[in-house]
Amino acid sequence: MLGEYAHFNVRPRSARPASSYGCSCLRPKPVLNIMKTIAILIFLAAQSLATLAANSQQQPGSGQVLTAAEYGPAEVAFREMIGTDTPGLIFHLTYGTNDAALPPEFMRRFQAQNQAIRTGFEGLTVLSNKWVLDQATHRHAIGLEMRELRVAGKTAEARFVLLAPFKTIFWRVQLGKEGKQWKVKGRQREWEMCG
Repeated sequence: MLGEYAHFNVRPRSARPASSYGCSCLRPKPVLNIMKTIAILIFLAAQSLATLAANSQQQPGSGQVLTAAEYGPAEVAFREMIGTDTPGLIFHLTYGTNDAALPPEFMRRFQAQNQAIRTGFEGLTVLSNKWVLDQATHRHAIGLEMRELRVAGKTAEARFVLLAPFKTIFWRVQLGKEGKQWKVKGRQREWEMCG
């Protein structure tokens, strides 16, 4: 009896391949796709957090604290980014992926600079996601974040994020040591976000 029922109610399959969604069981289910996407995003976020946690446990001198041995190349790289043709701007400098304030002994190197130079982002105000202002003076400011400094013998590379009105720019500065002096060998804009 069941054999006759199955024989009469079997629908012939179309000649189309399965990838054309000829069968309803092969059609993507919107809810399942959304759930899979959310699961993938949660997995990627967990991986990112694990990486950040591992990086935050680095030893001093490996990305989170500017050491005295790194003052020379760091100063040259910061001066390259600050430039000399930016009168009236106030620069707020930080170091590392945690935007740490720079040590006072390092900041003394910038006392004779024409521009006002401070450390830490606490003194910055961002208005309407566009204007960056110094809280103390209410003048235009630039946030200059040295995300990473790698020193290997007589070469060094610094990566910066520059926070300016209407844009964020990512830079890379290459340095070389000639005698006892660090010199800039090159500077590249890696990418820019406007808005």
